Amino acid sequence: MAFTILSFLFRMTMGFGASMIWCNSIPILTAKFPQHGGFITSLIQLAFGVGLNIGPLLGNVMFNIQGYYLPYVFAGLLQVISVIFFVLFHRGYTGESGSEKHQKSEHNFFWLFSRPWILCVTPSFMCSTSIFGFLDAAYANYLETSLNIPEQDEAYYFIPLFLAYAVACPVVGIVIDKGYGSILFCIFSLLSSIFVLLMALPGLVPALESGAFMCFCLFGIGGSVASVIVVQYLVIIHIALSYDAGSTEVVKLMVSSFLSVSFAGGKMTGPALFGGVMTETLGFYWSAAALGATGFIASAMGVLCVWQNGLIRKIYYPTENSESSRLLHDNETDQTN
Repeated sequence: MAFTILSFLFRMTMGFGASMIWCNSIPILTAKFPQHGGFITSLIQLAFGVGLNIGPLLGNVMFNIQGYYLPYVFAGLLQVISVIFFVLFHRGYTGESGSEKHQKSEHNFFWLFSRPWILCVTPSFMCSTSIFGFLDAAYANYLETSLNIPEQDEAYYFIPLFLAYAVACPVVGIVIDKGYGSILFCIFSLLSSIFVLLMALPGLVPALESGAFMCFCLFGIGGSVASVIVVQYLVIIHIALSYDAGSTEVVKLMVSSFLSVSFAGGKMTGPALFGGVMTETLGFYWSAAALGATGFIASAMGVLCVWQNGLIRKIYYPTENSESSRLLHDNETDQTN
């Protein structure tokens, strides 16, 4: 009983720490490399995604070697080493500029929840993260019960998802730094929903019910979801700056916190609602269809938001204060009109 309680407490502590790291790492690193904000964000997401997917596999191997003891020791030592490296290499960081280091804003990330355009674009991000949660909860059981895939071979059918995610992240980061982030968001937010809808197609066309077809869908999902997750940060920053939410550095931190909460919401909704309740009630195909349809509507809202805010153009990671970024946004919008 004590072990179970401590496991829950430590897991909550790990989640708390991971959220703090995620919220601060993007603002810190994009300030250090202001001309490569997209690529830096993509590498952070790549590391997060790789760790999230490799962790359970390594944990399972270590558990088979020496039970619960070895995974805890390995993860703990890895965190200690990470802290040491962070302290050594982060020393001397003073923020985006000395004048902005201690600048405060009258808003916090809760304020973002009251901005209509930000709320309009956020559901597409939540649906993208829900897709991963849905697959984590329902895909392995589908492979075993519907496709008769042996349990020991199920991991191979997740490879297209991880491979596409790993390839897409750095490529998308480079394209974002070229100024095409908003275009990528519009395209891939819709594509991610379309690929989920395709996963439901074998329910209507039984001839498509195969491992190869599912691998094709997962490859498309991995690449498109990675694109949405990486570029969402940039899109919401530009929208927040148009509201004059504060300095660029403050807005980056607010948006990171906001997306961390949204990410957690999507990761809970995916396995609990679509991968759990709906899959048990309606089956895998109808659950995938519901998630895909929800995601498509959310993506259409996001595309409308991007278009209405004049972001269907070249946009870059802002490196100046919010006033300059907002004026630049207004001037370019006036020129297009």
